[in-house]
Amino acid sequence: MQKLALMHLNAFDTMAMGNFPYPSNYLVFQQTHNPDVKLPAFPVREACKAMKGPFTAPDSHDLFAAMAEASGVFYNVSGASVSCYELPDDPDFDGIWDYQWCTEMLPQETYFTRDGVNDMFWATPMNMSAIDQHCNSTLGVVPRPNWIAEEFGGAASATNIVFSNGLYDPWSSGGVLSTANLSDSVAAVIIPEGAHHLDLMFSNPQDPPSVTLARQIELQHIQKWIDQANVRQSVSAALDAVLGSDKPPAVCGVTPCNSCCQGRCDKFSGAPVGYVGGEWCDDVCGCGGCCSGAL
Repeated sequence: MQKLALMHLNAFDTMAMGNFPYPSNYLVFQQTHNPDVKLPAFPVREACKAMKGPFTAPDSHDLFAAMAEASGVFYNVSGASVSCYELPDDPDFDGIWDYQWCTEMLPQETYFTRDGVNDMFWATPMNMSAIDQHCNSTLGVVPRPNWIAEEFGGAASATNIVFSNGLYDPWSSGGVLSTANLSDSVAAVIIPEGAHHLDLMFSNPQDPPSVTLARQIELQHIQKWIDQANVRQSVSAALDAVLGSDKPPAVCGVTPCNSCCQGRCDKFSGAPVGYVGGEWCDDVCGCGGCCSGAL
């Protein structure tokens, strides 16, 4: 029964990720290997049509048949005549993503805590002991719960990133939805009608206005980062030409680093307005690596 329940959970989870406003083979090609076989537009809506009832009793045959039809939007996407679906040997196994979870602790949907109140599934707490056992027996590895934070410092140390989250996508529950206490170069974009990275798909006439706007915002930020990098590069090259060997080396720990940078930038009168002194000065004068970390 647990395998059957998780099989249905996976169907709805996957359809929610692929809840695009147009037919797509993005989440079904892995099993069909046929680019012409696609989930319908808004597959969750199609699955819910099968579940609208009415049902005579919670344990009625009609309810189970409706659940099979709903899951069949995903599992029988090709529309073939199927009498039964084969239960997975290991409902927690998710191919390459399972290995990524077991080594990097990235989210894996069947492991999430469910409470049956804030979701439509049954209450199940996250069980790290069971996860460790699964990962060790299946892949010979044990998850490293803190690896991402230890390796990359978490979102607080991120720069030059747009975190986009489509609210149709279940993964948005673990997304960066606010940039409070984050770098000024980090942005959060919410796409109310967006499924799994809809903003990274090719544009489509059926795209909702929210994803069109999100792409515009993302492009604006990317262009800004490129422009800033180009200015830093041109100013640094100009300093090299003017100062030559007189330019101080980038040595962290030199005190005072800021004064050193300020003096060198003041000497270079050709620096563009707004880039003399302060952080930009630090960036182009050779010791920005110690002063601002922006190099």
